[in-house]
Amino acid sequence: MFNLNPLTRLLQPPKSDPSDPAEGPAWWLVVFLCCTCVVGCDLAPSVLFVADGSPVRLLQLTDTQGECPAPGRVCFLSTWDGQAARGCWTREEGNVRVVLSDAELTVPVANFRPTAYAEYRNASLD
Repeated sequence: MFNLNPLTRLLQPPKSDPSDPAEGPAWWLVVFLCCTCVVGCDLAPSVLFVADGSPVRLLQLTDTQGECPAPGRVCFLSTWDGQAARGCWTREEGNVRVVLSDAELTVPVANFRPTAYAEYRNASLD
């Protein structure tokens, strides 16, 4: 069979003096807080709708306002030549208007499909 001693040694807290208040449960508290922070942080915006094909390779619409002026939301654009850009999007009549730092384009709402996250949230572009 195999030996579990290295694994059990790894999972045990460091040896310390239990009478010292600065040591002991504080180690476990730090580990717990770090794990909670990693699990609880949502660092990337959630993508709700995706359009792929012409005139863009991939256009992702999020629900995060970020640096976009209201009512704009953050979007991500990948082009056919491999470039990626971040911009803002707004819904205008039957289109989605995307404003990037160097371009502005309009994509029909019919080109977008919802992600699983959008379906979970019952979000729509209508």
